[in-house]
Amino acid sequence: MNNLKSHLQQLEESHINLEVRKSNEQLDHILADDFLEISSSGKMYGK
Repeated sequence: MNNLKSHLQQLEESHINLEVRKSNEQLDHILADDFLEISSSGKMYGK
């Protein structure tokens, strides 16, 4: 169970890495198709 929790946490935190954010391939792998991010200004960004 700890391995799963650790793995999910790693995936959750990986999308804030600048290298990952610049890679469409890596983002496609870790983000759901319906992923939405809301910026501090309130703008919504999809996958």
